Amino acid sequence: MSAILRVLIEKDEGKFVAYCLETGNVAVASDYDTVRSIIIEILQNEVSFAKKHNNFENLYRAPAPGDVIQRFKNLRPDQIETLPLFPDVNTKVEMARAA
Repeated sequence: MSAILRVLIEKDEGKFVAYCLETGNVAVASDYDTVRSIIIEILQNEVSFAKKHNNFENLYRAPAPGDVIQRFKNLRPDQIETLPLFPDVNTKVEMARAA
């Protein structure tokens, strides 16, 4: 599988919230590093499950709301970090922290 999963991390009411635009997964934590780790782990589990069951369509069944997607699209390229989701699979995460 080759894919890019985009994640927007925002601060909301004192908590950090991470949204995956493609899968609709959400993680919440009290600090940025923790929410980042949680959303990466969630996405690794989702992709592994999809790969094991050869059901990648299921990954994209419930994307993030349109306003979240638009906020990601409004970010500058220098606000987006690209990192591998797995070292041996061509799946990447574009992670952005909104100001």
